[in-house]
Amino acid sequence: MKKKVLLLLISCFLFPFCVKAEDYKMDLSCDPVVAKDDIMTCKMRVLSGDMVFHQISGILPSSSDFQLLNFESGPMNCTSTSKTFECTSEAGIKAPNIIFSFSSKVVHEGDYQKETETLETTISKINEETVGQLIESNKIVFDKMHQSKLTNLSVRGEKLYPTFDSNIFHYELTTTSDSVTISGTLQDASSTVNIKNLSSHTVKLSYGANPISIKVTAKDGTKSTYVITAVREDHRSDDNKLQLLSVNGEQILLEENKYNYEIEVESNVAKPNILYAASNSSSTIDMIGPKELNVGNNQYIINVTSEKGNTLQYVLVIKRKAEVKSEDTKLKKLKIKNVDSSISFDMDVTSYDLHLPKKVSTLDLEVEVNDPKSTYEIIGNENLKNNSRVQIKVTAENGKVGTYSIFIQKDSTNYMPFIIGTLIFLCLVGAGVFIYLLKKKKEKEIESYLDDTIVMKHAKEDELGDTIVVKKDE
Repeated sequence: MKKKVLLLLISCFLFPFCVKAEDYKMDLSCDPVVAKDDIMTCKMRVLSGDMVFHQISGILPSSSDFQLLNFESGPMNCTSTSKTFECTSEAGIKAPNIIFSFSSKVVHEGDYQKETETLETTISKINEETVGQLIESNKIVFDKMHQSKLTNLSVRGEKLYPTFDSNIFHYELTTTSDSVTISGTLQDASSTVNIKNLSSHTVKLSYGANPISIKVTAKDGTKSTYVITAVREDHRSDDNKLQLLSVNGEQILLEENKYNYEIEVESNVAKPNILYAASNSSSTIDMIGPKELNVGNNQYIINVTSEKGNTLQYVLVIKRKAEVKSEDTKLKKLKIKNVDSSISFDMDVTSYDLHLPKKVSTLDLEVEVNDPKSTYEIIGNENLKNNSRVQIKVTAENGKVGTYSIFIQKDSTNYMPFIIGTLIFLCLVGAGVFIYLLKKKKEKEIESYLDDTIVMKHAKEDELGDTIVVKKDE
């Protein structure tokens, strides 16, 4: 449906005679307009031969699309309001010389697309006897485009740079807030926008530059994009360094620009107690590593993240020593509880002599090893006799064996006097026998000597008596 742009009613009073309506004509032409704030100028001429007009009055355009700026009429004297005009001439003006012109400003909320509109103009001619009326229809062409722009654009509590203009599409603002609220108005209500609530749209801001696009699409598909770059200032700390690092109470000396550290712990340390603290309290720390230590190297990654979100990585290597098994084979305590006489124990002395009563057949020993990881075993502590040996074998954690020995001496009957007496008796007997035998031998020797003497005597006698006597062999 075409929109009526202008209705102009001109009443023509012709003095002193009256003519018929068909005796005159009107011609109207207007300059084309393109966009809002353009000026449309229209010219109207009355064509009616040699007719003379003394007074002309009429109604000016009242459409919401236009705003009257001025009204002029060639040789006639005219006055006008925003809606009407009146022109007079005492001498009268012939129709071909009457030219009316008026200018109107386009105020429609939107650009204009090319459309054809009909401008209807009515001229009435009145005298004392008759009223004649001519309706003249004239077509004017002007460009009318549907709007794809904004009337205004603002950010609550913030200042845009540059100041908003519907033909400027890029703006900037700087803020410390974490969000901004945008509001704007479409020039053409039939346009659409990519923001649901253009009158109050809140956008969350990250630190740094945040581009915010407002895309306006006109009914005919024409598009305009306004971009606000909201820069959120970042005053957060970027400190992501450690201030303290310790392992099982041993503090590690942290050095500037050094992020790899090593520490050694004993083999009996199964779980590390790692303490750390950041230089800035707003930083966060997380650590990745084993809960229990293996023998050898154990790596821990310590990530320190600043308030700004930048992360610095520290690497901590905890070296757990290999387990060294004890070789301690010493006793801490050795005590004999069931005899009055005991030993003077010294862990470095491994051999002891012990005198026992004849009736004691076993030792009641109290033993304690020097190293709790060592074990001991008692050997030979039954049916003890003289010269028996009791052994306490101590086995160290690494398998090494050490031995403590107790040599037993028992009380017995004293046969020595008897033995001595027996020996003396035997000696006396032997001496007596020896003397006896010696005496007997001596007697035999004497007897033999006497026998030999007699024989020799007889031999001599025989020799003397020429008698040969043979010597008796012994």
